[in-house]
Amino acid sequence: MTPTNAWVSTERIPEEVLAATIDASFGYNSGLLLSRYSLGAGEFFLNVYPIRQRLGGDPVAERMLRNLLNYAGRNISQPLSALPADFEDEMKKIGY
Repeated sequence: MTPTNAWVSTERIPEEVLAATIDASFGYNSGLLLSRYSLGAGEFFLNVYPIRQRLGGDPVAERMLRNLLNYAGRNISQPLSALPADFEDEMKKIGY
């Protein structure tokens, strides 16, 4: 399950890079395939793997989704946090 794109951004540095790509064959190019970012007391993932499109037919996609859900839910027993005061501004910054 190889993605055809990579996420390239210098605006926000991820908290954790889970998968990346480096192409040094003709020049140099690199990007993120799967990364985790903090947002207030929470977090979100940026993913370019075609997981949704491959569900039901590719066991790798199903395993990746299961692992991501388990990873994202590792603090599920913690109480909910209040939204930060600048939450609406943060959403606008990232395009929501």
